[in-house]
Amino acid sequence: MSAIVFFVFKIKSGVFMKEDNQNKTETEQSGSERISAVKELILGEANGNAPKVTFIYGFSAIFNGLGIGLLLGVLLGLSVSPVVSGVIATISSLLAVLVGLNERLLDPLKSLRIGSFGLFSVAGILLGLYLRANDPFAPTLLDKMEEYRSIGYSDEEAREMITGFIRADSGKVIRQASVLYSGTIEANDCDYLRYSNSDTPPEEIIDAFKAADGFWKKLAAEIEKNMTKENQGTALLAVRDSFCNASQLDFEKTQLTFINIMNNSTTLVEIESKLKNSEPVLGNLVSQVQNRIMDFERLNVYRSLLNVFMS
Repeated sequence: MSAIVFFVFKIKSGVFMKEDNQNKTETEQSGSERISAVKELILGEANGNAPKVTFIYGFSAIFNGLGIGLLLGVLLGLSVSPVVSGVIATISSLLAVLVGLNERLLDPLKSLRIGSFGLFSVAGILLGLYLRANDPFAPTLLDKMEEYRSIGYSDEEAREMITGFIRADSGKVIRQASVLYSGTIEANDCDYLRYSNSDTPPEEIIDAFKAADGFWKKLAAEIEKNMTKENQGTALLAVRDSFCNASQLDFEKTQLTFINIMNNSTTLVEIESKLKNSEPVLGNLVSQVQNRIMDFERLNVYRSLLNVFMS
C-alpha cells in the first residue's frame, strides 16, 4: 500500500514540476517580448521594416528637419544670452547620439531627416546672426529723416534726433547737452540723479553723483572734501535741483556769471545777494541752499561749485 502511495505522489510531483517549467518559459518569453517592444519604441524598427523611399516620403523627411533646424538656428542666432552656448552643446550631443546609432536602425528617411536638421540648423544660425548684426527690417536713416521732417521738425532737429543728441520723447532745450569749461551737464545725468532724495543716505548720494561722471563727479569730490558729512548729500541735491529743474538755462553764461560774482565778493551775505539778483537759476540755487544748509556751511557750497567751474 505504501508503495502505491509513493508511486502516485511521484507522478503528481512530476506533473507539477512540468507545469512550473512551462510557466517559467512563458514568463521569460513575455519578458523578452516586452524588452523588444521597448527597444522598438525607442530606436525604431530595423531596416527590414523601413518604408520605401519615395519622393513624397523623402520630401516630408527633409521638410521636417528643415523646419525644426531652421527655427532653432534662427532663434539661436538672434539670441545674445549666454544660455545659447549650453543649448548648442546639447544639440551637438543629441546629433552625435542620433548619428551614432546602429546602421541597422537608420533607414534612408531617418538619415534625410537628421541630415537636413543639422544642415538647416547651421543655416538658421548664420541667418540669425545676419539679422542681428544688420537689422535689415529697420528703417534707413533717410527714412527716419523724412519721417521727422513730415511731422514738423527742422532738418537740424531731425539730424540731432537720429544721431542721438536729442531723445524723440522730449524737448530740445531739456535734452541738449550744454558745454561748460569743466565738461558737460546732460539731461541723461539729471534723469539718473533724480532718484536720490533727502531720505537717501549721504554716502549713497555721493556715490550716485560720482557715477554720473563729468561735472557731477567733480562736484561730489569737492563737496566731499569741503563740507561736513551730514551736509554733503543735502548740498549736492540743492545744486542738482537748481540746474536740472531750470526750464531755460545757458550753462556757459551761468558759469561765467557765477565765477565773476565769487571773485568780486567777500562775505556770504554779499555773495548770496548778488547771485539772487543775477539769473533765475542762480537765485534758485541760493534759495535751495538757504532752505537746506546752515549759515556756516553755505559758503563751502559756493566755493566747491566755484572750484568745479574753474577746473
